Amino acid sequence: MSLDPITAIEHDWPIHKQIAVQSLFQSAYASVTELCDPKRSPVFTTPNQRLHSGYTRWIAVNYWLERGCNSGLLEGISPVWKPVFENQDKSCSILELHGKFTSTVACHISEIEASPRESRTRRDYRAGNQKNFGFLESAVDVESPLLNLILVHGDKNAEFAFLRGYYDPDNAGVFTDLSGNIMDLPTIMPAVDEEPIDDPDADIKDHLRDEEEDEEGQNE
Repeated sequence: MSLDPITAIEHDWPIHKQIAVQSLFQSAYASVTELCDPKRSPVFTTPNQRLHSGYTRWIAVNYWLERGCNSGLLEGISPVWKPVFENQDKSCSILELHGKFTSTVACHISEIEASPRESRTRRDYRAGNQKNFGFLESAVDVESPLLNLILVHGDKNAEFAFLRGYYDPDNAGVFTDLSGNIMDLPTIMPAVDEEPIDDPDADIKDHLRDEEEDEEGQNE
């Protein structure tokens, strides 16, 4: 049974969770700036500084997204660590964010239209999406129980982030955006309606008004 991408996004990644993701990205990028600051250590003054920052950013983003799940900020999303290779002792792990309908992996890209770096795992994700998206006329006989999304993000200030569906196993650059730019979402929630407070009653009885005026005259 194919999954409707719009329904899946509305359920697993509604706007308030996307705003939470924005906050988590901001925390992750701030962590990288602090940890990899050349002023902090001369280790970060070499021409390979960008490599230090890139690797740290990958770790920091996964840390903050997992923290968002465990804290309840991303309620309904579970963090699942999967080793890239069977031998876990020699393999790095990928953080998948599992909702009811979607499995999402964060990936940094250099430009807003750039494609994630190719890997066997990402190709498998795309193959699993073919029937779910229903975009390809000749889909292979592979169907994932979850819609596989990539949460792409980029720029040194984390100025863009999109939930995207990639669905062509043979072309890593084919995708559809399933959200707007998450980093452009408003972060200030509308104020809660306050109970109206009536203005003071200005209808003072004449005799009281006269007495007050007399007292004011005596005090001058």
